[in-house]
Amino acid sequence: MYLKIRFLEGPALKFRILLQQFASIRAIGSSRAARLARTTACLALAISSGIAIAQNSPGKDPSRQDDQRFIKGWRLTEATNPLGGSHLAAILHTADLDKSDPRLAGLMLRCAEHGLEPVIIVVDPLPPRAKPRITLRGEGQVINLDGSIIPTGAGILLPVDGLDLANGPWARSREVGIRIENGDTIIEGAVMLSGLQEAVRALSADCAKK
Repeated sequence: MYLKIRFLEGPALKFRILLQQFASIRAIGSSRAARLARTTACLALAISSGIAIAQNSPGKDPSRQDDQRFIKGWRLTEATNPLGGSHLAAILHTADLDKSDPRLAGLMLRCAEHGLEPVIIVVDPLPPRAKPRITLRGEGQVINLDGSIIPTGAGILLPVDGLDLANGPWARSREVGIRIENGDTIIEGAVMLSGLQEAVRALSADCAKK
């Protein structure tokens, strides 16, 4: 079973369904399989404000969907934005379940006007005006950033080009440690970076299609 992606039309309908889907995601459960399903769902929900999760579709292999493929642990998702007709593409990786707070879903890099936008995905939506403090730890390097919240509330956009991270400190790292501080809330975890270079090359090629 996996979570299929579809488009929603109309801001009011989209907002209402997003709230329902977030409630469903949070209610999935606490087992390892449930955590994996929840983090995968949150990653899909955060691809862009114009995409949301549809109903579960049993009996199909997500790797055979035209808009999804897997590259060494990274999920490459692409679609057409119904709001503007532009091409949407992103690579996503779930957080390491053994090293991460259950509230951390994973990491996404998505096409932007210039380069790639890195987005940290969380399970519980954050307030739209929140400015969480982000610490990224790689091999011998610590990066501190102030993040901003993407429209769905499901992710934290980082003010740095994802290409600079992928080709710089993350190119030498086995994983990236993530710490999110938002008021009294602290979320910590890690995302494995193996296969990132190949996934970024594939994503960059897809970004050029827009």
